[in-house]
Amino acid sequence: MEGIALKVGAVILVAIVVALGYFLMANPLDARRLQLAAELAEIKPIEVDFHPPDWDFEAWERSIAEKPALWEELVEPPPPPKPPPPKPPNLGKMIAGVSASRQQIGKKAKIITKNDPRGAFMAVGDVVGGLTIKEITKTEVILVLKWQGKELTTSLPRN
Repeated sequence: MEGIALKVGAVILVAIVVALGYFLMANPLDARRLQLAAELAEIKPIEVDFHPPDWDFEAWERSIAEKPALWEELVEPPPPPKPPPPKPPNLGKMIAGVSASRQQIGKKAKIITKNDPRGAFMAVGDVVGGLTIKEITKTEVILVLKWQGKELTTSLPRN
């Protein structure tokens, strides 16, 4: 009994190995490839006569190039840059040669200029070198200039 079971098992094993080998080697798409090759062999090419149109491309190009609007800008050029704002006057140059003395009479301080080397006593509101005296303190004289709605200030130390 054991011998028969062994022989039957060996036959089944050989059948499985043969079936496995067949399925590994056999391609299921081979039949479809043969059918497709036969259908492609039946197709015959046809000839198509193509006559290019007799269009005058040069005339078209000339008519387009002659249009005056063709050469106008599509986008307006940017506006020119704004001019730089005016520079404020140089207060140091305006009071060059001007000095304030420690001498004082009441609310007036002695201001010495190039034109008046002996100096003159000036009060708040007087003009020195184009600048107006705004304030007189013990250590300095503050001068202002009204320029474009702004008040530019500088000071002279009192020596």
